[in-house]
Amino acid sequence: MNQKSQNTMSGFAKVCFADAIFSSGSVVFLTVLSGPISNMMGEAIPQWVVLALGLGLIPWALFHFHLARRAVFSAELARTSIIGDAAWVIVSAALLIFDAHLFSTLGFAAIAGTAVVVAVIGAEKYMTSRAETVHVVAH
Repeated sequence: MNQKSQNTMSGFAKVCFADAIFSSGSVVFLTVLSGPISNMMGEAIPQWVVLALGLGLIPWALFHFHLARRAVFSAELARTSIIGDAAWVIVSAALLIFDAHLFSTLGFAAIAGTAVVVAVIGAEKYMTSRAETVHVVAH
């Protein structure tokens, strides 16, 4: 994406582009380093789960690249994206609250840190989608 196209993107599209980049990086990180990440996390997360998370983020990244390229987005697509972020944060919080003893300190910090990043991205999506109601087309 060139500088000119980034300047013409809506705020929501820019946040979706940031999410797509973050998710794509996470795909590479989680799939290539699934073994070491699993070992770092503690006993709670086997390597196959880390690998599945990485591969599972591929459609999420593609979805957000798609949203970032759109000049107009539907309220339904925006809600889907925001709800997905909220679900990630809720599941992360539940893991840390109910199963904290299963994670190493570094694993706990990795889950908490990722949840914070996802929460910020989700909040930005919510705020920009609400502010850009002129650009939102309900289907």
